Amino acid sequence: MKRKKGFTMIESLMSLIVISMIAIIVTYIPAIQKAKYSNDTLINYHLFLNTLESDNYRFTIKSAQNGNIKLYSKEKSKFYTIKKRNNIIYLRNISSKGYVPLLNNADELDSKIVNKHLKISVIFKNGEKHTNNLVIPYEK
Repeated sequence: MKRKKGFTMIESLMSLIVISMIAIIVTYIPAIQKAKYSNDTLINYHLFLNTLESDNYRFTIKSAQNGNIKLYSKEKSKFYTIKKRNNIIYLRNISSKGYVPLLNNADELDSKIVNKHLKISVIFKNGEKHTNNLVIPYEK
């Protein structure tokens, strides 16, 4: 009697193991990507704070309410505003048409003056919320 070619038990078991490993890896990919996105938003948020507290501008707060922040740069002798538009937070020079995007994927921006310092809160599109008190003095 002639032997028919086909899978042996070991070959079948190995293919089942390989398919199972691929399925497990595919299920973990979204969790890894979400963790990376969360880490990116935190890094970008701290870069945003670093820009506001930078010695390049030496900002003082003129007003802050409902997410509209007016600042004065002692270093550049110019007035600036910070506003959120289309999920992006911008730093804009009031006297010119230029602007700098500071933070992406921002869903909400809230700001207020607490103890003569700026308290800023940002909620991102992924639901993360970050709040900080900035070391920027308030001057009327």
